[in-house]
Amino acid sequence: MKTVKWQKIKWSDELAVEIIDIDADHKHLVRHMDALFTACHDGQGAEVLKKHLNALQHYTRVHFAHEEEIMDKNSFPGLDDHRTKHTELIAALEDLIEAFDLEPADTLPEKTLQFLQRWLLHHIMVEDKKIGHHMGVVY
Repeated sequence: MKTVKWQKIKWSDELAVEIIDIDADHKHLVRHMDALFTACHDGQGAEVLKKHLNALQHYTRVHFAHEEEIMDKNSFPGLDDHRTKHTELIAALEDLIEAFDLEPADTLPEKTLQFLQRWLLHHIMVEDKKIGHHMGVVY
């Protein structure tokens, strides 16, 4: 079994944007990400990995649509830029799944896992906090 280096993302106040619906979505995304990482670490096989990749991609799409709806309803001034960032991650996930379909494996490259984790944490802690700030949340 190949060892994959990763740290489980633990939900904390630092990750909260203080918008109940968005924080609930983010908690689901963190669970999907950790399930994918655990499957890689444990060598659960290509079929299980594919299931987790698809679940992560699906929920990411659901969350992004929900988040964009909240931003639109609240006249968030950075909506177009934020939507572009969402589109870029969806495209990266699609590329990852396409590559995995061509060459299934029991794990993903560590750089891929690190990219996903860094992207999620940065997006929540930097980009999504801007939504909370716009909606009057004080940090």
